[in-house]
Amino acid sequence: MKLIKDLGTDKNRGRKRFGIYECPICKKHFETCTYDVINGKSTKCLSCSVTQRNTTHGETRTRLYNIWATLKRRALSSKVANYENISMCQEWNNYEVFKEWALVNGYKDSLSIDRIDNEGNYEPSNCRWANQTTQTRNTRIIYKHNTSGYRGVSFHKVTGKWSAGLSIKRKRKHIGLYNTKIEAAKAYNDYIDEYNLEHTKNRLECELKDLIKKL
Repeated sequence: MKLIKDLGTDKNRGRKRFGIYECPICKKHFETCTYDVINGKSTKCLSCSVTQRNTTHGETRTRLYNIWATLKRRALSSKVANYENISMCQEWNNYEVFKEWALVNGYKDSLSIDRIDNEGNYEPSNCRWANQTTQTRNTRIIYKHNTSGYRGVSFHKVTGKWSAGLSIKRKRKHIGLYNTKIEAAKAYNDYIDEYNLEHTKNRLECELKDLIKKL
């Protein structure tokens, strides 16, 4: 649900945090406990809860419903705690809408929801159903042993140049050697685009602009 106003902690109500939220169904504003929203106990205003009580989808214990509920909690927790700038599109506040998208776009019990752009939000244009291998490739984490700061780029001591490469089906593919790590990172990105791979690309916009200026 969309947070309209944070009311802070109420000492008279067990020191719980409350807020004004917008009901995703009727769009009316109502007050409820923030903790209940984060944990999925409060998903709509009281009026809509009563109205839909007899028409529930009956899927609260299914895997797909739990995935949807987890996404909502993560997006809301992120907003309340200001931890990450992650949000979920308004249309997915309705489980039935999310379910329809999931089934049309290849949902299986063996797959998990994956953001194509890890810096983006949970929305139809940025999500897909992927296996563990795909999700592992599509990570924004750059490991500590990486000295270049870019995915797939390392320094080649023999030539004194920067090497670009990646792994495909557990086999290492050498892309090439380059004078700068930025050029190697760009070659890594271009290779992913050329062969339509699922690996996470490097973010190069600012670096490339600086390189062009120097040239």
